Amino acid sequence: MLIARGMQLGAGAVTAALLGWVLWACGRGFDFTDESLYLIWLHSPHAYAASVTQFGFVYHPLDWLLGGDIALLRRANVLLTWGLAWVAAYLFLSSMLNEQATKTTRLVISAVFAGSSLIFFQLWLPSPSYNSLTFQAILVAFSGLLLADRRRARASDAGWLLVALGGWMAFMAKPTTALALAVLCAVYLLCARKLSLRGAIISLLGAAVLLVVSAWLIDGSVQGFIQRIRSGLALAQALGGGHEFGKMLRVDPIFLPDPLTQSILAAGAAAAVVAFLVGATGWFSQAVGALALLVALVYAVGLAWGWLPAQDFGKFQGMAVLAAPLSGLGVFAVRGLMGHWQALQLKKWALLLLCAMLPFAYAFGTNNNYWVGAAATGYFWLLAGAGLWGLTKPRAGAWVSLLPMGAIALVVAALLLQLAMDRPYRQLEALRTNAHPTVLGPGGGSSLLLSEADHRYIEQFKQAAAKAGFSVGTPMIDLTGRAPGVLYAGGALNVGQPWLIGGYPGSLGFVSQALDSVSCEVLASSWLLLEPESPRAIPQAVLARYGADAVMDYVPVGEIVRQADAAHADEARRQQVLKPSRDTAAAVRACVAAKAAR
Repeated sequence: MLIARGMQLGAGAVTAALLGWVLWACGRGFDFTDESLYLIWLHSPHAYAASVTQFGFVYHPLDWLLGGDIALLRRANVLLTWGLAWVAAYLFLSSMLNEQATKTTRLVISAVFAGSSLIFFQLWLPSPSYNSLTFQAILVAFSGLLLADRRRARASDAGWLLVALGGWMAFMAKPTTALALAVLCAVYLLCARKLSLRGAIISLLGAAVLLVVSAWLIDGSVQGFIQRIRSGLALAQALGGGHEFGKMLRVDPIFLPDPLTQSILAAGAAAAVVAFLVGATGWFSQAVGALALLVALVYAVGLAWGWLPAQDFGKFQGMAVLAAPLSGLGVFAVRGLMGHWQALQLKKWALLLLCAMLPFAYAFGTNNNYWVGAAATGYFWLLAGAGLWGLTKPRAGAWVSLLPMGAIALVVAALLLQLAMDRPYRQLEALRTNAHPTVLGPGGGSSLLLSEADHRYIEQFKQAAAKAGFSVGTPMIDLTGRAPGVLYAGGALNVGQPWLIGGYPGSLGFVSQALDSVSCEVLASSWLLLEPESPRAIPQAVLARYGADAVMDYVPVGEIVRQADAAHADEARRQQVLKPSRDTAAAVRACVAAKAAR
């Protein structure tokens, strides 16, 4: 008993330490592209009339509540994700394992398993986004499915309502995932024999009510909401980014390099052996297992704190999460050979299949490799591996025997997060070296520690704009194709779309459609950000559609530079800030005339 408590205490402490480490990192670094897109959307969702994803509206109250503080938004997102994963793990393990355990034991081990959900942040884009809302939606719906049943009970009714809430969240985040999730939910409920007319009505009606209320709050009517989505789809089609529905139905290749494959197999086998030792009846075997578990936990801490090197396994390194469920499969196989398998339990097998498929529901619709996308939510694969133990005959100490699997998952999380923090997405330095306090965002509500180059880049923009009479909320058109974040950091309003994305076959058409939806009054008063040498730059000729010319109708007010070393040459930037020079009324008339002449 003492050994078991010590293992739980150690695993719980390391989980808390890793969570604290991630929360600490949330105050550092800033991505000027994707993450900035997320922040712009959730700060000013009503500024844009076209959108397929509505995550900005869902998270906007949180942005308002936290005063737009980026670090707090990131931390809230991390805690929400981990908290939902904790609840889901508790419900899942309680339903799958037949053995009794104290509530404290169940809570601690579920918390350790929830630590693997931090793998989701392996790209280090921790701000709330459509991706995080999608993951959170699946967690909510999954928890609901665990509670839902044919019988009439408060817990069952709560489950059906959670399924409705999760479905609504998924639709608001990523409609393609909502579709895949609906199919998986229906198949699971049928196979598990949990489907009931009453429950289906509760879920369908609940989701419908949430959607109608959302449509009314966002656009004032269902018709307006539908038009918003249609316009968003038209923009996506114009961009040509690979999000067309026909391209979503595919089977992507997967390639695991030999070092990664060997690491997965070795870690999985080791965790399985330790699980048997921990679950043994003799104190010596338990002590040896506890010592091995301690080594794994210390290794996870060493990776997180940078005391140990983190090996980069390449594009598919997220698949390292398979080591944990592999250990569960190993234990299941060995116990089966020992005659400890239980009779076929369709309900539990259906739940395991659901866990195996949910990561692909999350990835469905992305233009990236599905295996890479699915690995971000490999937490569900971990649950599937643990759930296999519920298909064997009950034995004492089964809950504690799960700790080696959880420890391996923590090691993988520490590995992937350390790699992410050493080379954060489209940033110039490791997060730990960011040491320059920088106030950024609308209203100056955020302060982050950034690299010296990014600090200077933002300060140059703010100083150049301020000298020319810029004020917070001034509209600005970003024709660099890759710098929405500097506008957001400086307090400008990104015009047309949060990010006028360059570098795609249809970028010009995308930008044209986005700006077509903007009033001439806003266009006439908008400043410009240009980067003629950028490979993603939007042709300045697009301004002619609105009766403007970048040379004749604007005056340069400053140049901003983002310096980068040779290893990050693609992130170097030299951009110009321009202010409209024409009389606003004349600019409006020219814009109206140009639109009418098309």
